[in-house]
Amino acid sequence: MKTEHLRAGSKLLAFLDRAGVVPHEVVKEALSALGSPGTGAPTIPQMAERVDTETSGSAVRDLYERLYVPASTYFVHANPASLLRHVKPDRALSERPSDPWTRRSPVRLADACVGLVAGAIARADGVPYELFVAYAEAHQVRTMTPMVVLTAKGLTRSSSISQLLDAVRDAHDLRRYLAGPANDDPREVREARIRAIYTKFADPDLPPEALKPVYDYLVNRLIDDWAETNGSSASVA
Repeated sequence: MKTEHLRAGSKLLAFLDRAGVVPHEVVKEALSALGSPGTGAPTIPQMAERVDTETSGSAVRDLYERLYVPASTYFVHANPASLLRHVKPDRALSERPSDPWTRRSPVRLADACVGLVAGAIARADGVPYELFVAYAEAHQVRTMTPMVVLTAKGLTRSSSISQLLDAVRDAHDLRRYLAGPANDDPREVREARIRAIYTKFADPDLPPEALKPVYDYLVNRLIDDWAETNGSSASVA
């Protein structure tokens, strides 16, 4: 507690310098006489990593990265991402922010956390813990990250029915293409066919250079997965 008070003291008293009362360097020198603030408490990622290490798992770090970070960004802190919840697809402002999460996801998250804690306690006490872990994982996989929910809602609001139908048709045509005709095409033709679908529904507000690395990865991964399923010769055809 003392460490955190010392850490905050320098910032809390910074206004004295601007007000011409006491220079900031003098304030820091005075605080240093009370002790060193040190490095502070461990960060949340560090604590999550430690829990996973002690329990030989990865669920806590996954929950932190997939759920805690976006939930904190959209619900707690004032930043461009959270403020954009007040902007409608037509760029009009809304007094009520959009909800970037589903109603059941926080409940699933709470259940998953309970299972993780129960499993860790059971394991530490040397009693069976597998059912607690299974319970946690079952709820964890059903918890949608706010990023996915927000993206899906944004696509739905900004797309017309005809655009959504086009996306479904394109997905169906691509599946049919990869199931047969793709075998006779060289890799560059398959790549161009797949890339055209991704770029067709690209957000026009995003610069192409920002989307290219993502598209490159997704296209190559899809082709490689398809080639592995259809035989190694398909990847070099």
